Amino acid sequence: MFFIRLWGTRGSIACAGPATAEFGGNTISIEIQAGSTVSCVDFGTGARPFGEHLLKHDIPNGLTNINFFITHTHWDHIIGFPMFTPVYIPKIKLNIYSPYMINGKTLEQLLKTELAYEYWPVGLNEMSASFTFHQVRETKLDLKNGLRVVTKYLNHPVINMGYRFEYQGKSIAVVHDTEPFFNQFSPALNTKRGAGSFFDEDASREAEKTAETENDKIIAFMKNADIAVYDAQYTEEQYITEKLNWGHSSYECAIENAIAAGVNRLLLNHHDPSRNDVVLCEIEARLKKQYAGKIQLDMAREGMKLDLE
Repeated sequence: MFFIRLWGTRGSIACAGPATAEFGGNTISIEIQAGSTVSCVDFGTGARPFGEHLLKHDIPNGLTNINFFITHTHWDHIIGFPMFTPVYIPKIKLNIYSPYMINGKTLEQLLKTELAYEYWPVGLNEMSASFTFHQVRETKLDLKNGLRVVTKYLNHPVINMGYRFEYQGKSIAVVHDTEPFFNQFSPALNTKRGAGSFFDEDASREAEKTAETENDKIIAFMKNADIAVYDAQYTEEQYITEKLNWGHSSYECAIENAIAAGVNRLLLNHHDPSRNDVVLCEIEARLKKQYAGKIQLDMAREGMKLDLE
């Protein structure tokens, strides 16, 4: 058994309601089960229904260990932690993986801040489950029972990690949140910013090489993945004209990278909170037509489950 199930597909802020019922309003939580090993990427608000599901189906059947892989610490990816009901059950053991942070703080410290008395009535030390925190850099993790996890730094305004799950010859790559690396010293770009004369040609040429190298690493990270879940919050026009350095990708970028990597099936995720079901359906239809025959793609939908057997 190897499957992925989406409990949260929205970016930036939860926006549940009738206008987002098809694609979902909860922020990112992605369940991945490999044999008897249960894992999840991020504690978005989708962690609450995920926890309720485990209480009904898996925990009564003996589940005690749950792995969480945190991409980064922005609110939409950790806000659901105190509403993940299994943290209040004594027999539950959570292994929580997150990237090293540039300021030296740990995820455990940040969660304690999130759970300060002024914000939440139950502190981390008062929760009944047991927690083991792991800080990771780019590496390969052996989670036993045949499951391996590969980590990869991504491009976001805070330290951020992608995770690739490999099990019995199949793989699922989760690429959240990221945007293409690009040449910050580009004369054209900085002329638009009013600073074109400040940067020299040598700096621009070196930056161009570095950006290309880093983008190639992301493609290599996804190489031949059976499923890739990729941040795609913007249209290409919106990204280029309004959202450079916001830390998110366009639909077109996600698709082109997945095609270059030989991904079998792509789920476009981290939907902008301003986009309702009607708009997302229209964009999905356009993209399916545009890339027909090149890759199987879908907009991620809350509750979607894909099995890899």
